Amino acid sequence: MVRTAIVVGGGIGGAAAAASLAKSGVNVTLYERGKELREIGAGIFLKRNGLAVLGKIGCYDDVVGKGTWILRGELWESNGRAFVDRHLPEKAVIVVKRADLHSSLVKAAVDYGVTVKTDSIVRGATPNGELFLEDGRTDKADLIIGADGVGSAVRDSLGLNDYIKPTGNGSWRVLVPRADSDPTSKVVEFWRGHRRVLITQSGNDATYVCASCRDDDRGAASETFDRKVWGDHFPEFRGLIDRIDPALTSRRQHIKVRVNGWRKGVVAILGDAVHGQPPNLGQGAGCAIANAGALTDILVARGDVQVALREWETEQRKLTEQIQSFSNRYDDVVHAWPLALESLRTAFVSAIGTFTPTKMEWARLSQGVKQI
Repeated sequence: MVRTAIVVGGGIGGAAAAASLAKSGVNVTLYERGKELREIGAGIFLKRNGLAVLGKIGCYDDVVGKGTWILRGELWESNGRAFVDRHLPEKAVIVVKRADLHSSLVKAAVDYGVTVKTDSIVRGATPNGELFLEDGRTDKADLIIGADGVGSAVRDSLGLNDYIKPTGNGSWRVLVPRADSDPTSKVVEFWRGHRRVLITQSGNDATYVCASCRDDDRGAASETFDRKVWGDHFPEFRGLIDRIDPALTSRRQHIKVRVNGWRKGVVAILGDAVHGQPPNLGQGAGCAIANAGALTDILVARGDVQVALREWETEQRKLTEQIQSFSNRYDDVVHAWPLALESLRTAFVSAIGTFTPTKMEWARLSQGVKQI
């Protein structure tokens, strides 16, 4: 039976795991390397898998009350016309500010009694539940969850890492003040060459922009966001791009993570530590939250930690890796497709988005569910 748990990493996945476990009656300690629990970022998509767990944790109403439900998703080709147009089910996709989601999860965790220890750099863990910190401190629990990001010390100390490597692409993500001309309750994803902008509403006062390109695109991948370069490339959204404050965004590389397992002994890994992926399906946080909720449910049902972790990996890993693989392939289609065959790319993606079996598979993975 699980009485005590340690969660390493106070981001969205770690906060969700801590809140979910504590709500079930587990005594949880959360270790965070930063001096405070905070989330850096812009907007974030939440879909069926993550939303279901927010309901169980008790954060649903607070989070969705600050977001925007998305009812339509459009992919635009180089000529500015939509070549994929998806009408989404009501209350299936919402965009919120990352900070709002994170603060709601942290509040829930603290309200359920989670002990938070900041300014604590974890060096690693052992399969029997011992934790080692950089300053020499140690701790022990019935369960340890490593939710400490792409560079996870917990994962690496247990030898669960196969590789971490950049895709060769990256993105700028930022919130800008809304204007009446911005898309409302829909996502516009505009591909032109190897550059892409994604634009959607995030709450009543903000528009979320994600601009991605190859790492070797010297103009677009500059050290500081270049409004002229991006505005000249996407003049259809020049007014919106001109509202971006370069000081409020920085470019982050897209990373692929591959692991050889999710667990060892009584230690599990969660979130970007296990399924780091490019931001193409809007499922990075969703998978972390969903897997955190599933872990709690199975632990409560089974009691024995190692039995529960084995079942949890069996239940969740296949879907998570399907989502991760789709997102990785999507990144290649956007940023590595031969430019001489750009019209063929449009035809290829349009076929995937209209042929019923592939259309349904795209929708299933986008929603993070086993069946739709």
